[in-house]
Amino acid sequence: MGPEFENRAKVFFDKLLDPQVRGSLVTDIRTLSPTEETGIDSFEDLNEQTTCPIPTEIRDAINSVNATVPSRAKLQTYITIHGLKFAVASKHPGNSCAMVSSGSGTPQPAQIVYILKFDTPETPLTYLAVRRYKPANVAYDPFSKYPVLQTKLWDSRLADVEIVRTSQVLSHFACLPVQLGNRSFNAVISLSHVRSST
Repeated sequence: MGPEFENRAKVFFDKLLDPQVRGSLVTDIRTLSPTEETGIDSFEDLNEQTTCPIPTEIRDAINSVNATVPSRAKLQTYITIHGLKFAVASKHPGNSCAMVSSGSGTPQPAQIVYILKFDTPETPLTYLAVRRYKPANVAYDPFSKYPVLQTKLWDSRLADVEIVRTSQVLSHFACLPVQLGNRSFNAVISLSHVRSST
């Protein structure tokens, strides 16, 4: 433990013991953040304060939907949609599992790769770069015998990156890896009807 650790710990302890700053649990949590002095709200937002160039793969996906956005974006790791917390796959694989509406009307499972926030003159825009799971190319889905489960088999491979709006994200999903013969699939169930017991 060197001086850097002691300096960071001192910030926490000073705020913890200062009665002027305390008052509620929420206040305590916010004021105990060492990032407050840099104007950053939380550790999760550390990479969201500066814009960076959009990766080429993402730029191509944006162009394919004819979206007009700045050339730089804030890359976020988390976003809350419909009261649910979603994350990019590199940060939290489980929270990156999103059911996304499609042109056919049937929601499809996808993995969130990037969350892009654009500062535009009118209003900030947020898009998600996702990779949808490919449909399972099988003659028979073994889960079709159990409609009450509302589970469907999807290929374990992911499609190319595409851009979706936050309004297209419907819910989380759970998946179970399934091996049929020498092929890998995912049994997917939407969590849109699952409610927390709290």
